Amino acid sequence: RNGVYEGLIIRHQDESGGNTDVDEGCAIVFQGYDGSNSFHDLAAIYARSNENSVSDNDSPGFLSFHVTPDGSQTLGEAMRIAKDGKVGIGLTPSTEYALNLVSSSNTYFKMDTTSASGDVGILYESEGNSKWSIWMDQSDTFCLNVTDHDGTQGAQLIQNDGDGWNNYSDERWKTNWTEY
Repeated sequence: RNGVYEGLIIRHQDESGGNTDVDEGCAIVFQGYDGSNSFHDLAAIYARSNENSVSDNDSPGFLSFHVTPDGSQTLGEAMRIAKDGKVGIGLTPSTEYALNLVSSSNTYFKMDTTSASGDVGILYESEGNSKWSIWMDQSDTFCLNVTDHDGTQGAQLIQNDGDGWNNYSDERWKTNWTEY
């Protein structure tokens, strides 16, 4: 309210009384009790300085989320939100891309809709302008579409009730089709 934070504020000051340096910051740690007078870390959220020490006109930071895997007592980083808003999820989270998923096993990105009339897909844009899309048409459960910027040209793959695939496409896309 009026530029003043309300609620919980957690602050960090270097042990020497100086600036918050690189990789220093604050944490919220969640612990569980083992029933024998010991508490163990379950998860934690860290807010840390990134690249530079905090100064009057520069305080880049990141949030990292840590969990304790099964069979371990050591927190490991599971997700990071970088200073530029990029998100890394998984093993050694990288924030090289807007969203980066890393796994030691199969890695799937799942999108689902609970609406019978809602399509599911990925839209690719540059500076707010549509470039192309990949989407599943809810009017045909076994139909995958790849279309251009206005959705009028592209390719369509339709599964024939589990018995092969039909493909339909704009003339420019009809070369070198091979059934997989």
